[in-house]
Amino acid sequence: MVPDRALALRLSRPREENVVTRRLASVPLSLYAARSYVARCGAPRDPDVSLAGHPVILFADARAFAVENEWFAPRLDGARVVLRSDSVSSIYSATASGLGLALLPVAVAGHDPALVRVPTATSPGRGDARGDA
Repeated sequence: MVPDRALALRLSRPREENVVTRRLASVPLSLYAARSYVARCGAPRDPDVSLAGHPVILFADARAFAVENEWFAPRLDGARVVLRSDSVSSIYSATASGLGLALLPVAVAGHDPALVRVPTATSPGRGDARGDA
């Protein structure tokens, strides 16, 4: 008899000890804003140092998003957090609507004419998609 199995896709390594995981892909992220936002508010002068004066959209304060939030942390002095979410699609929609700056998957945001990449020298160190059973 074969035991029941489940397959899950995750953006972070699971904590459960009895889970077998495999890295499926890397999901590069970059800082983006809506074209309408940049036309209205301008782009940050030096986003590698500070996002002061700009609204930012962050991932939820959860272990799964620690790398992304740690990338943002030193840049937040003077910035205003307008949304935190554990949903990438919610963050994407909020960014595209002009709410503020956010880290988004390059593979999707890079092809959206409503969005512009805000160049930075660094980006979060990962974004691995994992499959586990």
